[in-house]
Amino acid sequence: MADLMLRVFPRMIADVGNGATLTQFLDAAVRQGYAILPADALPLLRELQTAGTLGTLRPGIHADAQPALAAYVQGTSDTFDCSFRFTAPPDQDYGLLFDMTLTRKGHILFGVNDNTFKYNEYGLRNYERFLEFVTLVYGTWPPLYGYLSADAAWDQEEVRALQANSLCELTLFGPEYVNKIGRDKFHAAHVWRKMSMKDGGYILDMGSFAQYTQPNMDVHPHEVADLLGLDAAEFMD
Repeated sequence: MADLMLRVFPRMIADVGNGATLTQFLDAAVRQGYAILPADALPLLRELQTAGTLGTLRPGIHADAQPALAAYVQGTSDTFDCSFRFTAPPDQDYGLLFDMTLTRKGHILFGVNDNTFKYNEYGLRNYERFLEFVTLVYGTWPPLYGYLSADAAWDQEEVRALQANSLCELTLFGPEYVNKIGRDKFHAAHVWRKMSMKDGGYILDMGSFAQYTQPNMDVHPHEVADLLGLDAAEFMD
């Protein structure tokens, strides 16, 4: 079971149910180097590992994931579940695997085991690849708000009323939230990584997973939360 959940609330709910948008997104993920696998990918991956063929996994949409994708695109299913496995040569493969649930109700969930990102330079490389993937998600379904956390929990109604007020390990702020909080405060926020997005939003990263290889990192999440007028979520140890 995933320890961390990235929850994304797109600005336009209808975009989440658009099959063409989903297809374009998956094609872009393939170009980033991902194999798109069925929702419960572990049995398949274990089978490949046992056979000694895990290294042959290549970017693309696996045949076992095609039926669920077709059902969502054709409108016969209200959810689409799959897994993403980053593919790389054996000496660069650090086991990056996470799952996705897409619902026509207007939010997207990504689940990952937090150990994937922890403890050493390999975990940080996994996280940086995941962060690149998050920017793809942002560009495909521009969010009102989104967050990566083990404990924060906001629902659709609260997010759309601009009431979500958590600063998490990784937080996505659409321009509506940036304008409400104050763009100047985002400019002033001292974080591990700050990304200004084309639509006027921001992605703020507190560096929770960089601390394992950058122990002297001078980032203080609770001070950033106070600056933005937000509550600091419980950050990873």
